[in-house]
Amino acid sequence: VYNTEEYLSRCLDSIVYQSFNDMEIIIVDDCSSGNCFEIVEEYQKNNRINKNIKYIRNEENLGSAWSRLNGLSEASGKYIHFVDSDDWVEKECYQKISKYLAGKFDAIYFNGSYADDYKTWEYDFHISGDSKIYGKRAAFDKMFFNDAERRTLWCRVFKRSLLIKGAKYMPAEKISIADDWILNLFALFFVRKYRTVSDIFYYYYQDNPNAMTAIVESKKENKISFSKLDNNLRQLYISYNAVVDFLKQNKVWNIYRYSWVLYIIRDLKYSLINPFSNFENYFESLYKVDKDKYIEESLLYFNSNASNLKVLNFIYSNLLESSGIWERKLFKYSLRTFFYKIWTAIIRVRNYPQNIFKFNITKTKEHRRAYIRILFFKLTIKLKGEAKCI
Repeated sequence: VYNTEEYLSRCLDSIVYQSFNDMEIIIVDDCSSGNCFEIVEEYQKNNRINKNIKYIRNEENLGSAWSRLNGLSEASGKYIHFVDSDDWVEKECYQKISKYLAGKFDAIYFNGSYADDYKTWEYDFHISGDSKIYGKRAAFDKMFFNDAERRTLWCRVFKRSLLIKGAKYMPAEKISIADDWILNLFALFFVRKYRTVSDIFYYYYQDNPNAMTAIVESKKENKISFSKLDNNLRQLYISYNAVVDFLKQNKVWNIYRYSWVLYIIRDLKYSLINPFSNFENYFESLYKVDKDKYIEESLLYFNSNASNLKVLNFIYSNLLESSGIWERKLFKYSLRTFFYKIWTAIIRVRNYPQNIFKFNITKTKEHRRAYIRILFFKLTIKLKGEAKCI
Protein backbone atom coordinates (compact mmCIF):
# COMPACT_ATOMS: atom_id res chain seq x y z
CA VAL A 1 0.00 0.00 0.00
CA TYR A 2 1.37 3.41 -0.93
CA ASN A 3 -0.96 6.45 -1.05
CA THR A 4 -3.77 4.38 -2.56
CA GLU A 5 -6.55 5.28 -0.13
CA GLU A 6 -8.74 6.14 -3.12
CA TYR A 7 -8.67 2.51 -4.28
CA LEU A 8 -7.88 0.53 -1.12
CA SER A 9 -11.45 -0.28 -0.06
CA ARG A 10 -12.28 -1.66 -3.51
CA CYS A 11 -9.24 -3.92 -3.30
CA LEU A 12 -9.94 -5.13 0.25
CA ASP A 13 -13.65 -5.71 -0.44
CA SER A 14 -12.73 -8.08 -3.26
CA ILE A 15 -10.57 -10.12 -0.87
CA VAL A 16 -12.20 -10.09 2.57
CA TYR A 17 -15.65 -11.12 1.34
CA GLN A 18 -14.44 -14.25 -0.43
CA SER A 19 -16.06 -17.45 0.85
CA PHE A 20 -12.61 -19.04 1.17
CA ASN A 21 -11.66 -18.37 4.81
CA ASP A 22 -8.43 -20.33 5.27
CA MET A 23 -6.25 -17.31 4.54
CA GLU A 24 -4.36 -14.49 6.16
CA ILE A 25 -4.34 -10.99 4.67
CA ILE A 26 -1.10 -9.07 5.23
CA ILE A 27 -1.19 -5.37 4.37
CA VAL A 28 2.18 -3.65 4.05
CA ASP A 29 2.03 0.15 4.20
CA ASP A 30 5.12 1.69 2.59
CA CYS A 31 4.91 4.97 4.56
CA SER A 32 1.72 6.30 2.98
CA SER A 33 0.93 9.92 3.79
CA GLY A 34 -2.86 9.50 3.63
CA ASN A 35 -5.41 7.64 5.72
CA CYS A 36 -4.65 4.09 4.59
CA PHE A 37 -4.17 2.89 8.18
CA GLU A 38 -7.60 4.18 9.23
CA ILE A 39 -9.20 2.32 6.31
CA VAL A 40 -7.46 -0.94 7.26
CA GLU A 41 -8.43 -0.46 10.92
CA GLU A 42 -12.11 -0.33 9.97
CA TYR A 43 -11.79 -3.73 8.31
CA GLN A 44 -9.97 -5.18 11.32
CA LYS A 45 -12.80 -4.04 13.61
CA ASN A 46 -15.57 -5.38 11.34
CA ASN A 47 -17.01 -8.48 13.04
CA ARG A 48 -18.66 -9.65 9.82
CA ILE A 49 -15.25 -10.27 8.26
CA ASN A 50 -14.01 -13.71 9.20
CA LYS A 51 -10.43 -13.12 8.09
CA ASN A 52 -7.08 -12.68 9.82
CA ILE A 53 -5.94 -9.19 8.77
CA LYS A 54 -2.42 -8.05 9.70
CA TYR A 55 -1.16 -4.51 9.20
CA ILE A 56 2.56 -3.71 8.82
CA ARG A 57 3.98 -0.22 8.33
CA ASN A 58 7.53 0.14 7.04
CA GLU A 59 9.75 2.41 9.14
CA GLU A 60 10.89 4.12 5.94
CA ASN A 61 9.85 4.08 2.31
CA LEU A 62 11.35 0.88 0.85
CA GLY A 63 9.67 0.53 -2.54
CA SER A 64 7.46 -2.32 -3.68
CA ALA A 65 10.21 -4.97 -3.79
CA TRP A 66 11.17 -4.82 -0.12
CA SER A 67 7.58 -4.14 0.96
CA ARG A 68 6.62 -7.47 -0.63
CA LEU A 69 9.54 -9.21 1.06
CA ASN A 70 8.54 -7.74 4.44
CA GLY A 71 5.06 -9.15 3.95
CA LEU A 72 6.50 -12.48 2.87
CA SER A 73 8.57 -12.68 6.07
CA GLU A 74 5.37 -12.30 8.14
CA ALA A 75 3.38 -14.90 6.19
CA SER A 76 2.67 -18.40 7.47
CA GLY A 77 0.43 -19.82 4.72
CA LYS A 78 1.49 -22.51 2.26
CA TYR A 79 0.78 -20.36 -0.82
CA ILE A 80 1.22 -16.64 -1.48
CA HIS A 81 -0.57 -14.24 -3.83
CA PHE A 82 0.62 -10.63 -4.13
CA VAL A 83 -2.09 -8.03 -4.84
CA ASP A 84 -1.43 -4.36 -5.60
CA SER A 85 -3.67 -2.09 -3.55
CA ASP A 86 -5.16 -0.26 -6.56
CA ASP A 87 -6.22 -3.55 -8.21
CA TRP A 88 -8.83 -6.13 -7.26
CA VAL A 89 -9.50 -9.87 -7.60
CA GLU A 90 -12.37 -11.89 -9.00
CA LYS A 91 -15.14 -13.06 -6.70
CA GLU A 92 -14.45 -16.57 -5.30
CA CYS A 93 -11.07 -16.73 -7.05
CA TYR A 94 -9.22 -18.17 -4.04
CA GLN A 95 -11.67 -21.03 -3.64
CA LYS A 96 -11.08 -21.97 -7.28
CA ILE A 97 -7.32 -21.49 -7.10
CA SER A 98 -7.17 -23.73 -4.03
CA LYS A 99 -8.99 -26.48 -5.94
CA TYR A 100 -6.71 -26.08 -8.96
CA LEU A 101 -3.58 -26.33 -6.83
CA ALA A 102 -4.96 -29.22 -4.77
CA GLY A 103 -1.82 -29.06 -2.64
CA LYS A 104 0.13 -30.76 -5.46
CA PHE A 105 1.45 -27.89 -7.58
CA ASP A 106 4.24 -25.44 -6.79
CA ALA A 107 2.61 -22.54 -8.65
CA ILE A 108 -0.33 -21.61 -10.84
CA TYR A 109 -0.55 -19.09 -13.70
CA PHE A 110 -3.93 -17.55 -14.60
CA ASN A 111 -5.57 -14.89 -16.77
CA GLY A 112 -6.34 -11.29 -15.90
CA SER A 113 -8.15 -8.25 -17.23
CA TYR A 114 -7.01 -4.65 -17.57
CA ALA A 115 -9.24 -1.90 -16.23
CA ASP A 116 -9.56 1.87 -16.09
CA ASP A 117 -12.26 4.21 -14.80
CA TYR A 118 -14.56 3.40 -17.70
CA LYS A 119 -14.20 -0.24 -18.69
CA THR A 120 -12.40 -3.55 -18.29
CA TRP A 121 -10.90 -5.53 -21.13
CA GLU A 122 -9.30 -8.96 -21.31
CA TYR A 123 -5.59 -9.02 -21.99
CA ASP A 124 -4.50 -11.96 -24.12
CA PHE A 125 -2.16 -14.00 -21.92
CA HIS A 126 -2.08 -16.75 -24.56
CA ILE A 127 -3.28 -19.34 -22.06
CA SER A 128 -5.02 -22.06 -24.00
CA GLY A 129 -7.07 -23.94 -21.44
CA ASP A 130 -5.75 -26.01 -18.56
CA SER A 131 -2.23 -27.38 -18.79
CA LYS A 132 0.24 -28.97 -16.41
CA ILE A 133 4.00 -28.57 -16.77
CA TYR A 134 6.52 -30.76 -14.99
CA GLY A 135 10.29 -30.84 -14.85
CA LYS A 136 13.42 -29.00 -13.77
CA ARG A 137 13.35 -25.36 -14.99
CA ALA A 138 10.41 -26.10 -17.32
CA ALA A 139 8.28 -23.28 -15.87
CA PHE A 140 11.32 -20.96 -15.82
CA ASP A 141 12.06 -21.66 -19.50
CA LYS A 142 8.42 -21.10 -20.41
CA MET A 143 8.60 -17.55 -19.09
CA PHE A 144 12.20 -16.83 -20.12
CA PHE A 145 11.82 -17.79 -23.77
CA ASN A 146 8.19 -16.80 -24.36
CA ASP A 147 7.39 -13.14 -25.06
CA ALA A 148 3.68 -13.77 -24.51
CA GLU A 149 4.19 -15.06 -20.95
CA ARG A 150 3.23 -12.36 -18.46
CA ARG A 151 6.07 -11.37 -16.11
CA THR A 152 3.95 -9.90 -13.33
CA LEU A 153 3.46 -11.48 -9.92
CA TRP A 154 -0.25 -10.80 -9.74
CA CYS A 155 -1.11 -13.48 -12.33
CA ARG A 156 0.56 -16.25 -10.29
CA VAL A 157 0.24 -17.93 -6.93
CA PHE A 158 3.43 -19.54 -5.57
CA LYS A 159 4.36 -21.83 -2.73
CA ARG A 160 5.74 -19.64 0.03
CA SER A 161 8.88 -21.79 0.34
CA LEU A 162 9.81 -21.14 -3.31
CA LEU A 163 9.27 -17.39 -3.00
CA ILE A 164 11.56 -17.40 0.03
CA LYS A 165 14.21 -19.20 -2.04
CA GLY A 166 13.88 -16.67 -4.83
CA ALA A 167 13.84 -13.69 -2.45
CA LYS A 168 17.42 -14.45 -1.37
CA TYR A 169 18.60 -13.23 -4.78
CA MET A 170 16.72 -9.92 -4.79
CA PRO A 171 18.92 -6.79 -5.02
CA ALA A 172 19.61 -4.87 -1.82
CA GLU A 173 18.61 -1.55 -3.42
CA LYS A 174 15.13 -0.08 -3.02
CA ILE A 175 13.43 -0.77 -6.34
CA SER A 176 9.87 -0.67 -7.62
CA ILE A 177 10.52 -1.27 -11.32
CA ALA A 178 10.74 -4.82 -12.73
CA ASP A 179 10.97 -6.13 -9.15
CA ASP A 180 7.94 -8.39 -9.59
CA TRP A 181 9.36 -9.66 -12.89
CA ILE A 182 12.70 -10.74 -11.39
CA LEU A 183 11.10 -12.30 -8.28
CA ASN A 184 8.88 -14.21 -10.72
CA LEU A 185 11.94 -15.50 -12.56
CA PHE A 186 13.78 -16.44 -9.38
CA ALA A 187 10.81 -18.34 -7.91
CA LEU A 188 9.95 -20.08 -11.21
CA PHE A 189 13.52 -21.39 -11.38
CA PHE A 190 12.72 -23.68 -8.41
CA VAL A 191 9.23 -24.73 -9.57
CA ARG A 192 8.88 -28.37 -10.60
CA LYS A 193 5.09 -28.70 -10.88
CA TYR A 194 3.35 -25.83 -12.67
CA ARG A 195 -0.27 -25.38 -13.70
CA THR A 196 -1.85 -22.85 -16.06
CA VAL A 197 -5.58 -22.05 -16.30
CA SER A 198 -7.48 -19.63 -18.53
CA ASP A 199 -9.76 -18.29 -15.75
CA ILE A 200 -9.73 -14.51 -15.21
CA PHE A 201 -8.88 -13.99 -11.53
CA TYR A 202 -7.35 -10.51 -11.42
CA TYR A 203 -8.15 -6.93 -12.52
CA TYR A 204 -5.18 -4.67 -13.18
CA TYR A 205 -6.04 -0.98 -12.79
CA GLN A 206 -4.21 1.34 -15.21
CA ASP A 207 -5.42 4.82 -14.27
CA ASN A 208 -3.42 5.38 -11.07
CA PRO A 209 -1.06 8.35 -11.74
CA ASN A 210 0.89 7.51 -8.53
CA ALA A 211 1.88 4.08 -9.81
CA MET A 212 5.66 3.65 -9.88
CA THR A 213 5.73 2.69 -13.55
CA ALA A 214 3.46 5.53 -14.71
CA ILE A 215 5.40 8.14 -16.67
CA VAL A 216 2.18 9.83 -17.80
CA GLU A 217 1.16 11.95 -14.81
CA SER A 218 -2.07 13.22 -16.34
CA LYS A 219 -3.81 11.75 -19.37
CA LYS A 220 -6.17 14.73 -19.61
CA GLU A 221 -3.31 17.27 -19.59
CA ASN A 222 -1.01 14.99 -21.59
CA LYS A 223 1.70 15.58 -18.97
CA ILE A 224 4.76 13.32 -18.89
CA SER A 225 7.12 12.87 -15.93
CA PHE A 226 10.67 12.73 -17.24
CA SER A 227 12.09 12.31 -13.75
CA LYS A 228 10.03 9.12 -13.44
CA LEU A 229 11.29 7.92 -16.81
CA ASP A 230 14.88 8.48 -15.70
CA ASN A 231 14.25 6.74 -12.36
CA ASN A 232 12.58 3.79 -14.10
CA LEU A 233 15.60 3.25 -16.34
CA ARG A 234 18.02 3.35 -13.41
CA GLN A 235 15.98 0.75 -11.52
CA LEU A 236 15.75 -1.38 -14.65
CA TYR A 237 19.54 -1.43 -14.74
CA ILE A 238 19.65 -2.75 -11.14
CA SER A 239 17.10 -5.45 -11.98
CA TYR A 240 19.08 -6.59 -15.04
CA ASN A 241 22.22 -6.96 -12.94
CA ALA A 242 20.31 -9.02 -10.37
CA VAL A 243 19.20 -11.51 -13.07
CA VAL A 244 22.76 -11.93 -14.38
CA ASP A 245 24.04 -12.53 -10.83
CA PHE A 246 21.26 -15.06 -10.26
CA LEU A 247 22.07 -17.05 -13.41
CA LYS A 248 25.78 -17.08 -12.56
CA GLN A 249 25.27 -18.08 -8.92
CA ASN A 250 23.05 -20.97 -10.00
CA LYS A 251 25.66 -22.02 -12.61
CA VAL A 252 23.34 -21.68 -15.62
CA TRP A 253 24.79 -18.52 -17.18
CA ASN A 254 26.37 -20.51 -20.03
CA ILE A 255 22.95 -21.98 -20.85
CA TYR A 256 21.02 -18.70 -20.87
CA ARG A 257 23.59 -15.99 -21.71
CA TYR A 258 22.80 -15.73 -25.43
CA SER A 259 19.05 -15.75 -24.87
CA TRP A 260 19.44 -13.22 -22.07
CA VAL A 261 20.91 -10.58 -24.39
CA LEU A 262 18.01 -11.01 -26.82
CA TYR A 263 15.61 -11.03 -23.88
CA ILE A 264 16.68 -7.63 -22.59
CA ILE A 265 16.80 -6.17 -26.11
CA ARG A 266 13.11 -7.08 -26.42
CA ASP A 267 12.47 -5.69 -22.96
CA LEU A 268 14.23 -2.41 -23.68
CA LYS A 269 12.37 -2.06 -26.95
CA TYR A 270 9.21 -1.96 -24.87
CA SER A 271 10.76 0.32 -22.20
CA LEU A 272 12.67 2.76 -24.42
CA ILE A 273 11.61 2.67 -28.06
CA ASN A 274 7.83 2.45 -27.72
CA PRO A 275 7.54 5.57 -25.50
CA PHE A 276 9.27 7.70 -28.14
CA SER A 277 6.16 7.70 -30.36
CA ASN A 278 4.14 9.02 -27.41
CA PHE A 279 6.79 11.64 -26.67
CA GLU A 280 6.73 12.89 -30.25
CA ASN A 281 2.98 13.50 -29.98
CA TYR A 282 3.51 15.15 -26.61
CA PHE A 283 6.21 17.52 -27.92
CA GLU A 284 4.15 18.29 -30.99
CA SER A 285 1.23 19.47 -28.86
CA LEU A 286 3.48 21.28 -26.41
CA TYR A 287 5.32 23.22 -29.11
CA LYS A 288 2.03 24.63 -30.39
CA VAL A 289 0.79 25.94 -27.04
CA ASP A 290 3.88 26.76 -24.94
CA LYS A 291 7.32 27.09 -26.58
CA ASP A 292 9.11 27.88 -23.28
CA LYS A 293 7.65 24.74 -21.70
CA TYR A 294 8.65 22.82 -24.82
CA ILE A 295 12.32 23.81 -24.33
CA GLU A 296 12.21 23.03 -20.59
CA GLU A 297 10.68 19.58 -21.11
CA SER A 298 13.07 18.81 -23.96
CA LEU A 299 16.06 19.41 -21.70
CA LEU A 300 14.60 17.12 -19.02
CA TYR A 301 13.94 14.47 -21.63
CA PHE A 302 17.44 14.48 -23.11
CA ASN A 303 19.05 14.48 -19.67
CA SER A 304 17.54 11.02 -19.21
CA ASN A 305 19.80 9.76 -22.02
CA ALA A 306 22.50 9.20 -19.38
CA SER A 307 20.38 6.40 -17.97
CA ASN A 308 19.61 5.07 -21.45
CA LEU A 309 23.30 4.80 -22.28
CA LYS A 310 24.06 3.13 -18.95
CA VAL A 311 21.50 0.41 -19.63
CA LEU A 312 22.64 -0.02 -23.24
CA ASN A 313 26.26 -0.30 -22.12
CA PHE A 314 25.11 -3.04 -19.76
CA ILE A 315 23.82 -5.02 -22.75
CA TYR A 316 27.16 -4.63 -24.51
CA SER A 317 29.09 -5.83 -21.45
CA ASN A 318 26.85 -8.92 -21.39
CA LEU A 319 27.58 -9.42 -25.06
CA LEU A 320 31.35 -9.46 -24.53
CA GLU A 321 30.98 -12.41 -22.17
CA SER A 322 29.60 -14.51 -25.02
CA SER A 323 32.29 -16.68 -26.55
CA GLY A 324 30.90 -17.85 -29.91
CA ILE A 325 32.06 -15.65 -32.82
CA TRP A 326 28.90 -16.12 -34.90
CA GLU A 327 26.61 -15.56 -31.94
CA ARG A 328 28.58 -12.39 -31.14
CA LYS A 329 28.14 -11.12 -34.69
CA LEU A 330 24.42 -11.86 -34.52
CA PHE A 331 24.04 -9.95 -31.25
CA LYS A 332 26.12 -7.03 -32.54
CA TYR A 333 23.83 -6.81 -35.54
CA SER A 334 20.77 -6.87 -33.23
CA LEU A 335 22.29 -4.20 -31.02
CA ARG A 336 23.19 -1.94 -33.94
CA THR A 337 19.63 -2.19 -35.20
CA PHE A 338 18.37 -1.44 -31.71
CA PHE A 339 20.70 1.57 -31.25
CA TYR A 340 19.74 2.87 -34.69
CA LYS A 341 16.03 2.81 -33.84
CA ILE A 342 16.61 4.70 -30.60
CA TRP A 343 18.92 7.23 -32.24
CA THR A 344 16.57 7.96 -35.15
CA ALA A 345 13.70 8.40 -32.70
CA ILE A 346 15.77 10.91 -30.70
CA ILE A 347 16.72 12.79 -33.87
CA ARG A 348 13.08 13.02 -34.94
CA VAL A 349 12.15 14.65 -31.64
CA ARG A 350 15.19 16.96 -31.64
CA ASN A 351 14.52 18.16 -35.16
CA TYR A 352 10.81 18.53 -34.68
CA PRO A 353 10.68 22.39 -34.79
CA GLN A 354 12.63 22.46 -38.06
CA ASN A 355 10.37 19.83 -39.57
CA ILE A 356 7.12 21.65 -38.99
CA PHE A 357 7.34 23.42 -42.33
CA LYS A 358 9.70 22.91 -45.26
CA PHE A 359 9.59 24.38 -48.76
CA ASN A 360 11.94 23.86 -51.67
CA ILE A 361 11.92 23.92 -55.50
CA THR A 362 13.78 21.44 -57.68
CA LYS A 363 14.70 22.05 -61.30
CA THR A 364 15.74 19.68 -64.04
CA LYS A 365 15.96 20.07 -67.82
CA GLU A 366 12.48 18.62 -68.15
CA HIS A 367 10.48 20.21 -65.33
CA ARG A 368 10.24 22.36 -62.20
CA ARG A 369 8.60 21.09 -59.00
CA ALA A 370 7.84 22.63 -55.63
CA TYR A 371 7.85 20.47 -52.51
CA ILE A 372 5.90 21.64 -49.48
CA ARG A 373 6.04 19.69 -46.21
CA ILE A 374 3.78 20.56 -43.29
CA LEU A 375 4.23 18.25 -40.29
CA PHE A 376 3.81 14.73 -41.68
CA PHE A 377 2.15 15.77 -44.96
CA LYS A 378 4.10 16.27 -48.18
CA LEU A 379 2.70 18.09 -51.23
CA THR A 380 4.36 18.10 -54.66
CA ILE A 381 3.36 20.78 -57.21
CA LYS A 382 4.39 20.80 -60.87
CA LEU A 383 5.19 24.40 -61.80
CA LYS A 384 4.33 26.03 -65.13
CA GLY A 385 6.92 27.54 -67.42
CA GLU A 386 10.19 26.31 -68.74
CA ALA A 387 12.84 25.04 -66.43
CA LYS A 388 16.08 27.01 -66.59
CA CYS A 389 19.13 25.30 -65.19
CA ILE A 390 21.91 27.61 -64.12
